Amino acid sequence: VVASRMALECNEEALLAALKAPGSTLADTLAQLRLLGVQIWLDEFAARSSIADLQNLPLAGLKLEKSLAVACEEPGAQAT
Repeated sequence: VVASRMALECNEEALLAALKAPGSTLADTLAQLRLLGVQIWLDEFAARSSIADLQNLPLAGLKLEKSLAVACEEPGAQAT
């Protein structure tokens, strides 16, 4: 399989917990995968994390959690 045709989806909570773990090399591993052409997506993004936590990660994009997407579509609605 060609790496550029691969995508890795990481759950927001699990990704942030792994990044903050003592001695974590996850950020370096994700960067190496990205250099190979693997697309890395943040799955179930619900804005629990700070954009500052995410800005240095080699993400191809975010997949919104359904409650956040609904809140964005409906005036006055709030994400749960």
